[in-house]
Amino acid sequence: LLWRIARWSWTINYSAAASACETNGEWETALQLFSVIAQSKLVLDTAVFNMALSACAKAGKWENSLQLLERMVRSRIESSRNTFGAVISACEKYSDWGQALQLLGLMAQSEVESNT
Repeated sequence: LLWRIARWSWTINYSAAASACETNGEWETALQLFSVIAQSKLVLDTAVFNMALSACAKAGKWENSLQLLERMVRSRIESSRNTFGAVISACEKYSDWGQALQLLGLMAQSEVESNT
């Protein structure tokens, strides 16, 4: 039990640091922190993925966003509106509307409620 609490605590600390990187446009550092969380066997959940996705979206790094979403799906981690919103936003910055529409379809298949 103590180990699980410690893992959760470290995840929160890394996530907070990565979120600060996201806010300041340091998407590469946010992805590095995401990697540390994943490699350290810390809690890798929707919130951690969304933080990394949001950092990529703000920087317009659509390829990184798509890779993270694919990893999230493979890991069977539940996605949210924020998950898809971040990836769609990254595609929008790249002007890839076709990919954005495909993501909306995947969002519907995943039974994630859209904003529309």
